Amino acid sequence: MKKKYTFLIIPHKSGKSPIEFNMTQMVMMVIGGSATIMLLVLAGSLIYSAHMADMSFKYTKLESTNKNIQTRINDYYQKTQELTEVLYSLKEKDAEIRKMLGLRSNNNYFPSEVKKKLTNNSDPLAVAMNDIKYNLKTAKAYAKAQNRSYDNLKTTVASLKNNFDRVPSLRPLYGFIRDGFGYRMHPIRGIVQFHSGIDIASFIGAPVRAAGSGVVIASGWDGNYGISAVVDHQNGLRTVYAHLSRALVARGQQIKKGQLIALAGNTGMSTGPHLHYEVRLENRPINPMSYLNVDIFRYSAMVNRQNL
Repeated sequence: MKKKYTFLIIPHKSGKSPIEFNMTQMVMMVIGGSATIMLLVLAGSLIYSAHMADMSFKYTKLESTNKNIQTRINDYYQKTQELTEVLYSLKEKDAEIRKMLGLRSNNNYFPSEVKKKLTNNSDPLAVAMNDIKYNLKTAKAYAKAQNRSYDNLKTTVASLKNNFDRVPSLRPLYGFIRDGFGYRMHPIRGIVQFHSGIDIASFIGAPVRAAGSGVVIASGWDGNYGISAVVDHQNGLRTVYAHLSRALVARGQQIKKGQLIALAGNTGMSTGPHLHYEVRLENRPINPMSYLNVDIFRYSAMVNRQNL
Protein backbone atom coordinates (compact mmCIF):
# COMPACT_ATOMS: atom_id res chain seq x y z
CA MET A 1 0.00 0.00 0.00
CA LYS A 2 1.27 3.38 -1.04
CA LYS A 3 2.05 5.85 1.65
CA LYS A 4 0.03 9.05 1.58
CA TYR A 5 0.78 12.41 3.12
CA THR A 6 -1.92 14.80 4.13
CA PHE A 7 -1.30 18.55 4.04
CA LEU A 8 -3.63 20.82 5.98
CA ILE A 9 -3.75 24.57 5.43
CA ILE A 10 -5.53 26.47 8.18
CA PRO A 11 -6.50 30.08 7.39
CA HIS A 12 -5.75 32.69 10.05
CA LYS A 13 -9.10 34.32 9.63
CA SER A 14 -11.89 32.77 11.64
CA GLY A 15 -14.88 31.38 9.94
CA LYS A 16 -12.93 29.78 7.06
CA SER A 17 -12.60 26.05 6.78
CA PRO A 18 -9.16 24.41 6.65
CA ILE A 19 -7.89 23.25 3.25
CA GLU A 20 -6.79 19.67 3.08
CA PHE A 21 -5.01 17.78 0.25
CA ASN A 22 -3.25 14.44 0.04
CA MET A 23 -0.08 13.39 -1.80
CA THR A 24 1.49 10.05 -2.34
CA GLN A 25 5.15 9.47 -1.64
CA MET A 26 5.82 9.13 -5.39
CA VAL A 27 4.30 12.52 -6.16
CA MET A 28 6.34 14.04 -3.35
CA MET A 29 9.51 12.56 -4.80
CA VAL A 30 8.68 13.85 -8.29
CA ILE A 31 7.99 17.35 -7.01
CA GLY A 32 11.19 17.31 -4.91
CA GLY A 33 13.30 16.01 -7.81
CA SER A 34 11.84 18.58 -10.17
CA ALA A 35 12.56 21.36 -7.69
CA THR A 36 16.11 20.09 -7.25
CA ILE A 37 16.64 19.93 -11.03
CA MET A 38 15.26 23.43 -11.45
CA LEU A 39 17.57 24.72 -8.75
CA LEU A 40 20.54 22.98 -10.38
CA VAL A 41 19.58 24.39 -13.80
CA LEU A 42 19.18 27.84 -12.29
CA ALA A 43 22.55 27.57 -10.52
CA GLY A 44 24.18 26.27 -13.72
CA SER A 45 22.64 29.14 -15.70
CA LEU A 46 23.94 31.66 -13.20
CA ILE A 47 27.42 30.10 -13.25
CA TYR A 48 27.41 29.96 -17.07
CA SER A 49 26.23 33.54 -17.32
CA ALA A 50 28.94 34.65 -14.92
CA HIS A 51 31.52 32.66 -16.92
CA MET A 52 30.36 34.15 -20.22
CA ALA A 53 30.43 37.64 -18.73
CA ASP A 54 33.99 37.02 -17.55
CA MET A 55 34.94 35.63 -20.97
CA SER A 56 33.34 38.63 -22.67
CA PHE A 57 35.29 41.00 -20.42
CA LYS A 58 38.54 39.14 -21.11
CA TYR A 59 37.85 39.08 -24.85
CA THR A 60 37.15 42.81 -24.87
CA LYS A 61 40.34 43.42 -22.90
CA LEU A 62 42.32 41.13 -25.22
CA GLU A 63 40.88 42.84 -28.27
CA SER A 64 41.89 46.23 -26.85
CA THR A 65 45.37 44.90 -26.09
CA ASN A 66 45.67 43.53 -29.63
CA LYS A 67 44.66 46.88 -31.06
CA ASN A 68 47.28 48.61 -28.90
CA ILE A 69 49.89 46.08 -30.07
CA GLN A 70 48.88 46.63 -33.69
CA THR A 71 49.12 50.40 -33.21
CA ARG A 72 52.57 50.07 -31.64
CA ILE A 73 53.78 47.73 -34.38
CA ASN A 74 52.57 50.17 -37.04
CA ASP A 75 54.36 52.94 -35.15
CA TYR A 76 57.58 50.88 -34.98
CA TYR A 77 57.28 50.14 -38.69
CA GLN A 78 56.94 53.84 -39.45
CA LYS A 79 59.97 54.66 -37.30
CA THR A 80 62.11 51.95 -38.91
CA GLN A 81 61.01 53.24 -42.29
CA GLU A 82 62.07 56.76 -41.31
CA LEU A 83 65.39 55.39 -40.04
CA THR A 84 66.16 53.73 -43.38
CA GLU A 85 65.22 56.94 -45.19
CA VAL A 86 67.64 58.93 -42.98
CA LEU A 87 70.41 56.43 -43.78
CA TYR A 88 69.64 56.68 -47.50
CA SER A 89 69.88 60.46 -47.13
CA LEU A 90 73.27 60.20 -45.37
CA LYS A 91 74.53 58.03 -48.22
CA GLU A 92 73.47 60.70 -50.74
CA LYS A 93 75.14 63.47 -48.72
CA ASP A 94 78.29 61.36 -48.44
CA ALA A 95 78.23 61.01 -52.24
CA GLU A 96 77.76 64.78 -52.68
CA ILE A 97 80.77 65.56 -50.46
CA ARG A 98 82.87 63.08 -52.41
CA LYS A 99 81.74 64.65 -55.67
CA MET A 100 82.60 68.14 -54.40
CA LEU A 101 86.07 66.90 -53.46
CA GLY A 102 86.48 65.05 -56.74
CA LEU A 103 86.73 61.72 -54.89
CA ARG A 104 85.50 58.31 -55.95
CA SER A 105 81.89 57.30 -55.46
CA ASN A 106 80.93 55.56 -52.22
CA ASN A 107 78.88 52.88 -54.01
CA ASN A 108 81.42 50.15 -53.33
CA TYR A 109 80.85 50.57 -49.57
CA PHE A 110 77.08 50.00 -49.77
CA PRO A 111 75.14 46.82 -50.55
CA SER A 112 73.49 46.82 -53.97
CA GLU A 113 70.44 45.11 -52.48
CA VAL A 114 69.23 43.88 -49.09
CA LYS A 115 67.23 40.69 -49.52
CA LYS A 116 63.76 40.67 -48.01
CA LYS A 117 62.42 37.44 -46.51
CA LEU A 118 59.12 36.56 -48.18
CA THR A 119 56.14 35.50 -46.09
CA ASN A 120 52.97 33.63 -47.11
CA ASN A 121 51.15 34.78 -44.00
CA SER A 122 48.34 37.21 -44.89
CA ASP A 123 47.88 38.32 -41.28
CA PRO A 124 48.52 42.11 -41.19
CA LEU A 125 50.43 41.72 -37.94
CA ALA A 126 52.77 39.12 -39.44
CA VAL A 127 53.26 41.24 -42.58
CA ALA A 128 54.08 44.32 -40.49
CA MET A 129 56.56 42.35 -38.37
CA ASN A 130 58.24 41.06 -41.54
CA ASP A 131 58.53 44.63 -42.87
CA ILE A 132 60.02 45.81 -39.57
CA LYS A 133 62.62 43.03 -39.68
CA TYR A 134 63.51 44.01 -43.26
CA ASN A 135 63.82 47.70 -42.37
CA LEU A 136 66.06 46.90 -39.39
CA LYS A 137 68.20 44.60 -41.54
CA THR A 138 68.54 47.34 -44.17
CA ALA A 139 69.32 49.98 -41.54
CA LYS A 140 72.01 47.79 -39.98
CA ALA A 141 73.62 47.11 -43.37
CA TYR A 142 73.58 50.79 -44.35
CA ALA A 143 74.82 51.97 -40.93
CA LYS A 144 77.82 49.64 -41.16
CA ALA A 145 78.48 50.71 -44.74
CA GLN A 146 78.17 54.40 -43.83
CA ASN A 147 80.65 53.94 -41.00
CA ARG A 148 83.18 52.38 -43.39
CA SER A 149 82.60 55.13 -45.91
CA TYR A 150 83.06 57.87 -43.28
CA ASP A 151 86.28 56.25 -42.06
CA ASN A 152 87.60 56.32 -45.61
CA LEU A 153 86.36 59.88 -46.15
CA LYS A 154 87.95 61.06 -42.89
CA THR A 155 91.32 59.55 -43.81
CA THR A 156 91.12 60.95 -47.35
CA VAL A 157 90.12 64.45 -46.24
CA ALA A 158 92.80 64.52 -43.51
CA SER A 159 95.44 63.64 -46.12
CA LEU A 160 93.94 66.12 -48.56
CA LYS A 161 93.95 68.92 -45.97
CA ASN A 162 97.55 68.17 -45.05
CA ASN A 163 98.57 68.44 -48.71
CA PHE A 164 96.35 71.47 -49.29
CA ASP A 165 97.96 73.32 -46.37
CA ARG A 166 101.23 73.19 -48.33
CA VAL A 167 99.62 74.70 -51.44
CA PRO A 168 100.31 78.48 -51.72
CA SER A 169 96.66 79.42 -52.07
CA LEU A 170 96.51 82.10 -49.39
CA ARG A 171 97.04 85.71 -50.40
CA PRO A 172 100.26 86.77 -48.59
CA LEU A 173 99.32 90.45 -48.44
CA TYR A 174 96.11 92.34 -49.11
CA GLY A 175 96.38 95.21 -51.57
CA PHE A 176 95.93 95.86 -55.29
CA ILE A 177 98.25 94.11 -57.73
CA ARG A 178 100.46 96.83 -59.19
CA ASP A 179 102.27 94.62 -61.70
CA GLY A 180 101.30 91.15 -62.93
CA PHE A 181 103.22 88.08 -64.03
CA GLY A 182 104.92 88.13 -67.45
CA TYR A 183 106.65 90.65 -69.68
CA ARG A 184 106.43 94.31 -68.72
CA MET A 185 108.30 97.62 -69.02
CA HIS A 186 110.79 97.58 -66.13
CA PRO A 187 110.02 100.62 -63.92
CA ILE A 188 113.71 101.40 -63.28
CA ARG A 189 115.61 100.02 -66.29
CA GLY A 190 113.03 101.24 -68.79
CA ILE A 191 113.19 98.09 -70.93
CA VAL A 192 110.77 95.24 -71.57
CA GLN A 193 111.71 92.48 -69.18
CA PHE A 194 110.14 89.29 -67.83
CA HIS A 195 108.52 89.80 -64.43
CA SER A 196 108.73 86.53 -62.48
CA GLY A 197 106.00 87.31 -59.95
CA ILE A 198 103.36 89.84 -58.97
CA ASP A 199 103.81 93.14 -57.12
CA ILE A 200 101.23 93.87 -54.42
CA ALA A 201 101.08 97.52 -53.36
CA SER A 202 101.24 98.15 -49.62
CA PHE A 203 102.87 100.23 -46.92
CA ILE A 204 106.07 99.69 -44.97
CA GLY A 205 105.45 97.37 -42.04
CA ALA A 206 102.31 95.70 -43.48
CA PRO A 207 102.00 92.06 -42.32
CA VAL A 208 103.11 89.41 -44.82
CA ARG A 209 101.80 85.89 -44.24
CA ALA A 210 102.90 82.50 -45.58
CA ALA A 211 100.80 81.47 -48.58
CA GLY A 212 101.22 77.81 -47.56
CA SER A 213 102.87 75.62 -44.94
CA GLY A 214 106.50 74.59 -45.41
CA VAL A 215 110.07 75.19 -44.32
CA VAL A 216 112.08 78.42 -44.69
CA ILE A 217 115.13 77.78 -46.94
CA ALA A 218 116.35 81.40 -47.17
CA SER A 219 115.90 84.55 -45.09
CA GLY A 220 117.86 87.80 -45.36
CA TRP A 221 119.38 90.12 -47.95
CA ASP A 222 119.28 88.91 -51.57
CA GLY A 223 120.62 91.54 -53.97
CA ASN A 224 117.95 93.26 -56.06
CA TYR A 225 115.27 91.46 -54.01
CA GLY A 226 116.46 93.31 -50.90
CA ILE A 227 115.38 91.58 -47.70
CA SER A 228 113.55 88.43 -48.74
CA ALA A 229 112.34 85.04 -47.52
CA VAL A 230 111.91 81.80 -49.48
CA VAL A 231 109.62 78.98 -48.33
CA ASP A 232 109.85 75.41 -49.67
CA HIS A 233 106.40 73.79 -49.52
CA GLN A 234 107.89 70.30 -50.00
CA ASN A 235 105.65 69.48 -52.95
CA GLY A 236 107.76 70.95 -55.75
CA LEU A 237 106.52 74.48 -55.01
CA ARG A 238 108.40 77.39 -53.48
CA THR A 239 107.25 80.92 -52.67
CA VAL A 240 109.41 84.05 -52.61
CA TYR A 241 108.62 87.18 -50.58
CA ALA A 242 110.86 90.14 -51.56
CA HIS A 243 111.50 93.85 -50.87
CA LEU A 244 110.67 93.31 -47.18
CA SER A 245 111.42 95.75 -44.42
CA ARG A 246 111.99 92.80 -42.08
CA ALA A 247 111.97 89.00 -42.18
CA LEU A 248 110.46 87.42 -39.06
CA VAL A 249 111.54 83.82 -39.75
CA ALA A 250 114.91 82.05 -39.91
CA ARG A 251 116.29 79.46 -42.29
CA GLY A 252 115.22 75.91 -41.39
CA GLN A 253 112.12 77.08 -39.53
CA GLN A 254 108.86 75.17 -40.04
CA ILE A 255 105.94 77.51 -40.71
CA LYS A 256 102.19 77.13 -41.03
CA LYS A 257 99.86 78.48 -43.69
CA GLY A 258 98.78 82.01 -42.75
CA GLN A 259 101.62 82.47 -40.26
CA LEU A 260 103.13 85.97 -40.02
CA ILE A 261 106.59 85.67 -41.60
CA ALA A 262 107.63 89.22 -42.59
CA LEU A 263 106.80 92.91 -42.85
CA ALA A 264 106.39 94.62 -46.23
CA GLY A 265 109.02 97.20 -47.21
CA ASN A 266 110.92 98.97 -49.96
CA THR A 267 114.36 97.32 -49.91
CA GLY A 268 116.45 96.28 -52.93
CA MET A 269 115.59 97.44 -56.45
CA SER A 270 112.20 98.94 -55.67
CA THR A 271 110.27 102.08 -56.59
CA GLY A 272 108.03 102.12 -53.53
CA PRO A 273 106.59 100.04 -50.69
CA HIS A 274 105.20 96.76 -52.02
CA LEU A 275 105.60 92.99 -51.84
CA HIS A 276 107.15 91.12 -54.75
CA TYR A 277 105.62 87.65 -54.56
CA GLU A 278 106.68 84.63 -56.61
CA VAL A 279 105.60 81.01 -56.94
CA ARG A 280 108.15 78.59 -58.36
CA LEU A 281 107.46 75.05 -59.58
CA GLU A 282 110.65 72.96 -59.62
CA ASN A 283 112.42 76.34 -59.19
CA ARG A 284 110.87 77.80 -62.36
CA PRO A 285 108.61 80.84 -61.91
CA ILE A 286 104.91 80.31 -62.65
CA ASN A 287 101.95 82.67 -62.41
CA PRO A 288 101.01 82.98 -58.69
CA MET A 289 97.41 83.67 -59.71
CA SER A 290 97.07 79.98 -60.68
CA TYR A 291 97.12 79.13 -56.98
CA LEU A 292 95.81 82.21 -55.18
CA ASN A 293 92.32 81.77 -53.73
CA VAL A 294 92.15 78.09 -54.74
CA ASP A 295 89.97 76.31 -52.13
CA ILE A 296 90.29 72.70 -50.98
CA PHE A 297 87.51 71.55 -53.33
CA ARG A 298 89.15 72.98 -56.45
CA TYR A 299 92.51 71.66 -55.31
CA SER A 300 91.08 68.17 -54.78
CA ALA A 301 89.53 68.23 -58.26
CA MET A 302 92.88 69.37 -59.72
CA VAL A 303 94.73 66.51 -57.98
CA ASN A 304 92.21 63.92 -59.13
CA ARG A 305 92.38 65.16 -62.75
CA GLN A 306 96.16 64.79 -62.62
CA ASN A 307 95.80 61.23 -61.27
CA LEU A 308 93.43 60.13 -64.06
